[in-house]
Amino acid sequence: MKMIKVMSKKLVKKALDAIRQMADEADEESDDEYEEDDDENEEEDDQEGEKEDDKDEDELDKEATERENKYEKFYKEFGKNIKLGVIEDASNRNKLAKLLR
Repeated sequence: MKMIKVMSKKLVKKALDAIRQMADEADEESDDEYEEDDDENEEEDDQEGEKEDDKDEDELDKEATERENKYEKFYKEFGKNIKLGVIEDASNRNKLAKLLR
């Protein structure tokens, strides 16, 4: 019985870490998008010679959107469970609360 409790705690910890990492990546990408928007407004005149660079930026934007959408999809499916976990799981309450959006 003790071994099952230990396994359960480790699985919960790994799952929370994976979810936190997914959320952090989505947050970082959205922060980067805001910075890029500011840079693009300042450099509108220099865009003619940078068409090839735009392709690379478009690919990066797609990856960022996929990462962001990945957590958004997860949160839409399991957001209620995370909220319930905040109420019921006192030992992981702080970790779960950081995942709420």
